Amino acid sequence: MKFAYSLLRWNPDKPLPLIEAIHQTSRAGWKSFEFYEGQVPSLFKNANLLSETLSETKMELAAIFTFGSFLRGIDYHFPWGFISHYKWKRRRLPKVIKLAASVGCKRLVIAGGVVVKNTPEMKERHFRKLANALNKIGRDCKDIGIEASYHPHPAPGWIPWLIHTRDQIERLFEFTDPDFVHFALDTGLVNEGIDVIDLIYSFRERINHVHLKDIKDGRFVDIGEGTIDLPGIIKALRSIGYDYWVTIEDWYPPLYPKTFFESARNSKQYVEKYLAQ
Repeated sequence: MKFAYSLLRWNPDKPLPLIEAIHQTSRAGWKSFEFYEGQVPSLFKNANLLSETLSETKMELAAIFTFGSFLRGIDYHFPWGFISHYKWKRRRLPKVIKLAASVGCKRLVIAGGVVVKNTPEMKERHFRKLANALNKIGRDCKDIGIEASYHPHPAPGWIPWLIHTRDQIERLFEFTDPDFVHFALDTGLVNEGIDVIDLIYSFRERINHVHLKDIKDGRFVDIGEGTIDLPGIIKALRSIGYDYWVTIEDWYPPLYPKTFFESARNSKQYVEKYLAQ
């Protein structure tokens, strides 16, 4: 089992460039990280900069995370839906995959899929369209040595995420091909009332990536500051022989007093003390 740190904690609206965030993550003691490609669209024009930074810091890119706007547009009304689907699936997504491959990253984590209408017919359409799109993406990724992992996303109720309950997770993975679409487990699913440890045992053959979040009073906090049984989750992963990435996602409301470096350093210390043993 390998641990990485998510740069989602980094706020791109503040004067901390991605490259500096990688350096700070390294100084905090981490050897690997994951980032959200939507934070740094300019990076696709200068992939060499990322490669040089990885070499300089001796860091490894565990995964690239995308929110999959190309999935959100599948059933939207024309013409916006057509444009979104084309832009993200046919143009942006290949760039993300190419960037990952260029720096030796083996994992693409995909979240996304939003319900437009809540009728049973529309839900069935969305499930099948989402599964078909993921199968195609996963096949394209596998052709160049990358594994695609779908990330059911815990989110506020005002965002109509298609996949966020236990039943929805089960249905989607029934429709997707296990050779092409893997399961990126997020401990934030606790917010949906899901027993994450039970989910680990039920999907032991599909899980190949984990996002480790902590929660207190229904909101995300730094790991170790909430109420999720993180050591118990790691124990369950070890019991099924899990030997892939676990990415730490420190994520919380705005105006939190800690700096990016403080969160990265404290989380590294927590991992070493409670999870890595």
